[in-house]
Amino acid sequence: MPRSDQAVTPLGQITRAAIDAAITAYGPAPEPDFVQLFHYERGLSIAGPGRYATINSVHREMPAGITLAGDYFAHAGVEAAILSGELAARRLTGAAPAVSGFHAVKDVQPVLA
Repeated sequence: MPRSDQAVTPLGQITRAAIDAAITAYGPAPEPDFVQLFHYERGLSIAGPGRYATINSVHREMPAGITLAGDYFAHAGVEAAILSGELAARRLTGAAPAVSGFHAVKDVQPVLA
């Protein structure tokens, strides 16, 4: 954590914002002993509380024969996008149960060509 005189610098403001965001997402916590920030031009989304319940609800409300897929409807990343697509294909072909949420099908192994 920067000294109070550093809190007005851009790095100090970013550090404070990062700590505040972590507290907002995960609840109260002691001030960290140190903070190391990394800047990336691109990144993955972070699911907030209730996100997966909302996504599961969206899947359940889709009309018969319509299935959503992509990492937006699961965990962010290439692997989730692939698994989500495979689950959608299995549901549409009858190889998996009707949608009751992304996580409803257990023990599904991705099929790699």
